[in-house]
Amino acid sequence: MPKSLPLPDDLLPLRVAVVEADRAMIAARESGDDVDAARETYVERSLVLRAHPI
Repeated sequence: MPKSLPLPDDLLPLRVAVVEADRAMIAARESGDDVDAARETYVERSLVLRAHPI
């Protein structure tokens, strides 16, 4: 089995932020709340994660 590459220390908090935003978006949708703000936060955090120079 090949060894996994070490990930940068600053990558995990970015990934956690995306997961938290995703959960907030799901919770808003399930409770019947407006999802637009939660979706915008999710998209912003996803783009920051995607822009990370791995």
